[in-house]
Amino acid sequence: MPPVDRAKLPPNLRNLPLHRLSSGGLMLLNRDNNLVLPPRSITTAKGGTTAEEAASAPVALDLRIGPNIRLGNDPSPLPSNMRAQAEPQIGRATSNEDVRVGVFQAGRFANGGGAVDCGYSVSHDGGLTWTRALIPQLTMTSGGLNQPTEGQPSLHPW
Repeated sequence: MPPVDRAKLPPNLRNLPLHRLSSGGLMLLNRDNNLVLPPRSITTAKGGTTAEEAASAPVALDLRIGPNIRLGNDPSPLPSNMRAQAEPQIGRATSNEDVRVGVFQAGRFANGGGAVDCGYSVSHDGGLTWTRALIPQLTMTSGGLNQPTEGQPSLHPW
């Protein structure tokens, strides 16, 4: 693979350290396959397989990077005509790289913003599988006393 042609990047990103970009960011910026190569699989001495980063590639994708994964079915308390999500955020635990948490508005209102409730998803296997629910007792939809929310859920480092 030839060296990265930074002239193909937007001007404000040409000096950015590529290792600081998410895999999604790299995929969006990838032109002529000069930023991303899929990892190669090699056979280990014990007969297993493992990923090997291409020596000449600036960045190689983790084997878990792939198609979008559905986080689960919409929780039944959401009205059947309001099953959209918005404003998602995702984070990874600093103490365990396999733990991921996502938060989002659930039951998004079509007009005026806001949502019926806020939801969350948790993965304990690096994002391969997820559990999903509404944040308990946040609004009347999930057993609380509050009206639907205009707020945006957010994650804080943990």
